[in-house]
Amino acid sequence: MGNASVPQQPDELISGFRLRMYMIFGIVIMLCVSPFTVNHFLQGRIAMALLTLSILVVSGANALWILRHKRQLVPFVLFYAVIQITLIAGLFLQGVTIAFWFYPCALIMLSIAERQHARIMIVISVILLTPAAFYALSAEFAARLVVSYIMVVYLGDVIVRLLDSVQEQQAMLATTDPLTGAYNRRHMMNCVADAAEACR
Repeated sequence: MGNASVPQQPDELISGFRLRMYMIFGIVIMLCVSPFTVNHFLQGRIAMALLTLSILVVSGANALWILRHKRQLVPFVLFYAVIQITLIAGLFLQGVTIAFWFYPCALIMLSIAERQHARIMIVISVILLTPAAFYALSAEFAARLVVSYIMVVYLGDVIVRLLDSVQEQQAMLATTDPLTGAYNRRHMMNCVADAAEACR
């Protein structure tokens, strides 16, 4: 009878997991991209330096905000838009060397964004990448880049979907009795804690 709200609990756990991943990826991006940003400035590539600096500022501010307030400062869609603009612009400014960054950014998107949003962003990224790659790079390399990118995002989507289903099953097992489907003591304690927090 109380099973009508069961799906909300796994969703809350998954959204909490995605938020932590957003924070972790923000820190990782800062550590990995900072040397390239400095190098761009030193080499006089001001446009690329400013673009990568914008990624550092957004990811750093967001990671710090999540750490302190347990919520996003910058919506992931906006953050990923900044990354995509930088990558597409990088194809024209730096050519082949920027192409390798598309793959980790796609995996970041799949790990953090909600499933439907991630798929929409995948389609948009492929639509943006394809003409830009063929215009900025040789046709032979552009074709390989686009096809390999599509393969990576497809396989990444499959893996993330499997991980989400496992996470949902784990959450269900943690809060319900497997035989009757009724909520257990852990769920009751979560509800009590939420009620106490609401009263405060």
